[in-house]
Amino acid sequence: MTCEYTWPNHLMNTDMEATKALIDQHDFQDDVAYGYTKVFIRTPQTLFSLENERAQLIPIIVLLIQKVWRGTLARWRFKRLRAIYKIMSFYKCYKVRSHLMEVVRRFENVRNMADYGKSVEWPQPPAVLEQFQDLCQNLFKRWRARKIVKNIPPSEMFQIKCKVCAMEALQNLRRDVGYHRPWKQNYLACEADNPSGATSFSKSLQTLRKKDNYASVLFTGHIRKVTGLSLTSGQDQLIVLHTQKHDDMAFCLQRAELGGENRVGELVGILTHHFKLQRWDLTVKVTDCIQMSMRGRRRLVSVETRSDITKPDFCKGRNGLILHWPKN
Repeated sequence: MTCEYTWPNHLMNTDMEATKALIDQHDFQDDVAYGYTKVFIRTPQTLFSLENERAQLIPIIVLLIQKVWRGTLARWRFKRLRAIYKIMSFYKCYKVRSHLMEVVRRFENVRNMADYGKSVEWPQPPAVLEQFQDLCQNLFKRWRARKIVKNIPPSEMFQIKCKVCAMEALQNLRRDVGYHRPWKQNYLACEADNPSGATSFSKSLQTLRKKDNYASVLFTGHIRKVTGLSLTSGQDQLIVLHTQKHDDMAFCLQRAELGGENRVGELVGILTHHFKLQRWDLTVKVTDCIQMSMRGRRRLVSVETRSDITKPDFCKGRNGLILHWPKN
């Protein structure tokens, strides 16, 4: 242990040569005698010296053994972790491939389906593909919307664009907008909505068209109007138009005969679409407490539902105007 030629294993031809090398390194050759199988030491100081050197080397050797053993344990752990990560990598590849194949299987025939795959349920993605599947779903929605738009007749495209503008402006803040019914725009020219005045209104439009050379009618309908302005999120058809001169106008859309048709969304959509084409700004606000300006003075417009009336009407309130709306 105390000789570099004999630790940990000697490379001599015999054990006697290794013993002599140990004794010679410490210069104890004059104090020992060699037998056939034993070494005879003359003075105890030689033995004590060897034991002291051995005792000093034991902590170093212990640290060396600990270092080697820790290195061995670290290599074992590294090999196990590398095997685990390799298995995880193969498993992730398998899950990703299985998920993509399942998506392909479910959506391979959506082009021939009536709803273009709207009813097809997306499979649950693994965690590594959640963001990728969100991107795929957005791409699929864009593709499906493009396929649907291609099948819309050109005569209905203006109505669809107006409904989209109404959805962007109202953002689901109103319960009843009327997206599911056809929007006719010019209701005063319809016999069903204006049986007594449709013919005269059409003639007046023709006269105005020849005189002012306007292109088209954006929206017409029966309204009850007062000086003021506002719009709510309820079933009522209250509309407030704000002007740059702060002289707003509040009115309630209605048919000649009161019915369940709600035309607020149609008006908002048509006006929003028209302003967007003209590159003008149109602010749409949905609130149940509407502020409006009447001849420069601020007023509030609110809605009250009443069961004792059959038609909507305006009346003065403490802080402004109140629209009495018939209860269904």
